[in-house]
Amino acid sequence: MTEYIKKVSLPVDESGFLRRECPYCRRQFKVHMDEIESLEDQEDHYCPYCGQIADGSEWWTQEQVDYFRKVQENIAADLLNEHLIRPLKRSLSRSSCMRFEGKEVEKRNELIQPELDDMKLFALPCCQKKLKIVDEWEEVVHCYYCGFQH
Repeated sequence: MTEYIKKVSLPVDESGFLRRECPYCRRQFKVHMDEIESLEDQEDHYCPYCGQIADGSEWWTQEQVDYFRKVQENIAADLLNEHLIRPLKRSLSRSSCMRFEGKEVEKRNELIQPELDDMKLFALPCCQKKLKIVDEWEEVVHCYYCGFQH
């Protein structure tokens, strides 16, 4: 089986923060990219708002998931076009008794919106890190890394 790898990058705000979304309460916040081991992060993290814990791979925003889906669909379109549609067109164009009129699979636009420099900075003294939360949040903030309540 062949493995296809495509590196993608996600937009960060002017301060280097990446948007995340809680899989439970769906509120969004941001963590600094320097503090994320990799985008394939498998460690558990805590929602700054509701305090629920989830695997590191579950914190994508809906826009990020849609972006990843478009990238995957475009890889599939490239493979179908390269290994099925074009070869069929080539081989059957020489035949006098058969004709193939298939169209190539169209690719989708893979653009993702630039990241806004919004939200307020919140220091996490427990882990000596920072995150960004929505400006109007006045309740307890849970540390994304250890769950400590501030």
